[in-house]
Amino acid sequence: MIDASPLLYSARLDRLDVLGSLLEDYTCLTTRAVVDEVERNDPAGEAAKRVRDAQWLGEADTGSLDYLGKFSDWSQRLGMTSNHNIGETTLCAYADLNGGTVYMDDRDARKVAERQGLKVRGTAGLVADACCRGTWTVGSASAFLDDLAGAGLRLPFGKGCFEKWASGQGLLP
Repeated sequence: MIDASPLLYSARLDRLDVLGSLLEDYTCLTTRAVVDEVERNDPAGEAAKRVRDAQWLGEADTGSLDYLGKFSDWSQRLGMTSNHNIGETTLCAYADLNGGTVYMDDRDARKVAERQGLKVRGTAGLVADACCRGTWTVGSASAFLDDLAGAGLRLPFGKGCFEKWASGQGLLP
């Protein structure tokens, strides 16, 4: 389950394929609410089109009664409003019902999801995982994350500081 921020900023850079390559061993889904959020934050529409056209990304089925019950629970847990935490709520509800990992960068939403037992990963953690598997070098990971930050993604470290941050978090060997 992938939230708007990794999708939007990768798509802005026309590097959505890179994000997809990090997740190539998994079934990758998002929700209509997340795609709507990407569209709202992409006035030119180019990034949103890339997200909609990404072959590796599917849309989760969020129409069942069981899902709607989970959505109600998660909207309260995450303090969802008409313009806040909508995408995160849809992803957490789906993951709670169906399992899987939620990839989102909103720190507060991540903390709530983790406390509720969901498996959650941020974009920087996803990139660190690729370094640990040996599919990415720390240098290429740092460059990609610096590019995402330059496009507007908020990261918990400054430019060129991925390795130090990830090592300090125990994400790199």
